[in-house]
Amino acid sequence: MGKYDALLYKRGFLFTDLPNPRFVDRCSQQAFGRFRAIPFAQWTAYCDDCVPTAIARADADAVLLIGLVLNPFDEQNDAERIAQNLLHCRQSSEACFLDYLSELSGRFVLALYYGGTLEFFADACATRTVYYDRAIGRVIFSSHATMIADLMGYERSDEACYFFYNPFYKKAPLKRLPGVISPYDNVRLLTPNTKVDARTKQVTRIFPSEENPVCTDYAALEEEVAALMVRQITLLHQKEQIMMSLSAGLDSRFTLSACKAVADDMTFFTHLTKNSTHCEDFKTATAICRHFALRHTVYRWSNEKYKKDLYELEQVWQRNLGLPRGLPWLNKIYADDWPHGKIHLRSNIAEVAKADLSDHERCGFSPETLAYLYTMTPMQHDARVIEKMSEFIDLTGFTPENLYHYDFYDLFEWELIMAQWHSWLLLESDMAHDTFLLFNNRKILSKMLSLPYEDRLHKKLFFGVIRRLWPDLLQFPINGQLFAAECSGD
Repeated sequence: MGKYDALLYKRGFLFTDLPNPRFVDRCSQQAFGRFRAIPFAQWTAYCDDCVPTAIARADADAVLLIGLVLNPFDEQNDAERIAQNLLHCRQSSEACFLDYLSELSGRFVLALYYGGTLEFFADACATRTVYYDRAIGRVIFSSHATMIADLMGYERSDEACYFFYNPFYKKAPLKRLPGVISPYDNVRLLTPNTKVDARTKQVTRIFPSEENPVCTDYAALEEEVAALMVRQITLLHQKEQIMMSLSAGLDSRFTLSACKAVADDMTFFTHLTKNSTHCEDFKTATAICRHFALRHTVYRWSNEKYKKDLYELEQVWQRNLGLPRGLPWLNKIYADDWPHGKIHLRSNIAEVAKADLSDHERCGFSPETLAYLYTMTPMQHDARVIEKMSEFIDLTGFTPENLYHYDFYDLFEWELIMAQWHSWLLLESDMAHDTFLLFNNRKILSKMLSLPYEDRLHKKLFFGVIRRLWPDLLQFPINGQLFAAECSGD
């Protein structure tokens, strides 16, 4: 048995109608042995023993939640109660169900069996990945595309390799696949703001369903968003031991400001290499933690300490992902040194609320524009990338008339870039820990997107919330720049 074999499919799930799932590969079958079986109508969900689950049933109808979930709007962090509320809402109406679903934070997958139909939903930004076998009638859903491939004997896709290893894509700083594809032809990714019928594989858009009113009372919005962020931390702290990644950036400063009341009970950490950005992160995070007497761990890459068994770790890491994207060295540090039982509080997804694609030229809606937003490399002109964007549009209903005047640049960041880059990133770190993100809430993101474009571009809400919750944090530079003076008022 290899040193890291137990990390294969860690924090994974498999949901299927196959009566006795059997993997040809010995390591896959061994990993699957950790999973507990949960009967759900005529199917079975298999979940790694460290993944929380909750079920609600009423007659033939049922809801299954896989993963951590909480609701900052009704201050509920009991997953069983949340599952019951979801089922009760669905029995009232689909609109009521979707509205409650939009209030939920966490990293979870939802299976709904209602009126004889089985549907799957991801969390707001699909941070707990949902892959499914595309075959009509067959029900196989999993956290890992590779688990489905191992189960069904699928080979890695020539198409995925064409995109991923293309010489014109070499300089892409953040690797991702275009559209809804996975590393396997027969396996598809469920993207945010959609649901899928488990039998027919019909994908339906569930958000947005109406226009997002433009904010007319900034002070009230700032107060509400700040309160919701603090509430999430409070609810999370009641259930989990928290470690937060702290950098020199604005997003992690925002998250830290929401943690003020419980910061003394948390641990903060920073990565350190010779990279200039990491050095700046280390310098600023160390200064903040020293000033406020916060516990701070520095994860330094050391060949002497971590090089041993790195190849072995990489084999499991790549098998979890299907394609070798990301940072094996960082996940080696996590696998070796992450404290058992602690959840990672990250600050990603903030990009959606900050007009993060504002550095891209504004273009009209088209598959070509989506290809341009997908990558700044020459691959943006590749006919096959453009074709995948057309498929994404058709499959998910990502059309202007279905987006209700939301900026499609923002929703593309939300639905494709987050799903194909960030969610894969979390799948990597699942080997060591679970993750929570304050911005992973559909209703909160909608509120943040209600701000005018210029306010989002200048991060008005981010500075405002920090100033409201923990103003002293603005005395420290953000990515090397001091902002305290210009952020002293509205």
